[in-house]
Amino acid sequence: LSGLPEGALPPGVAAAAGWLAAAAAAVLAAAFLLAAPRRAALLRLLARLGGRWRAAALRHGARLAEALGVVRPAPRLFALGLFSAASCGCDGMAVVVLAAELAPGAAPAGPWLSLSAGALAMAIPSGPGYVGTYDYFSALGLSAHGAAPAAAAAAALAVHALWIPFTAAGLLCLAPFARAGRGGAISKDS
Repeated sequence: LSGLPEGALPPGVAAAAGWLAAAAAAVLAAAFLLAAPRRAALLRLLARLGGRWRAAALRHGARLAEALGVVRPAPRLFALGLFSAASCGCDGMAVVVLAAELAPGAAPAGPWLSLSAGALAMAIPSGPGYVGTYDYFSALGLSAHGAAPAAAAAAALAVHALWIPFTAAGLLCLAPFARAGRGGAISKDS
């Protein structure tokens, strides 16, 4: 965002991105504090909160600590990191290829800002499939880097449509769990 010319994005979008980055840093800091050696210090800090807030923080903190315990072993964390990097790289290259074809006026950083803006937009409560929110911010990322608005919108819609077969494949992979009555339960052994 810092490399964009003044006025390339609507007012407030860069500020909102800064706040989202700060919130992500706070969540990472909380995850770091939930590591076993620091848990006692965190509990002392939470003890200073009011009763209702403390109970909610302890309940959600315990769930987060349990979830982090599943991925904390170094080999598993390394494998998940590699898989995430490969997945994000493939997703990014799909946006790059579609943007090169449908929005050729965008600068090389445009597809990557489009991907990031669309992914962040999925945090905004919206309708099913993030229709509208993803598309608007994804197109905004491309047009901020020089693509024509209509071409940016076409590229954003094409990327969004690309999710349909992958979502369907994921649902097919989950179907055996739903039939067995185990849907939604993930254990440390999974």
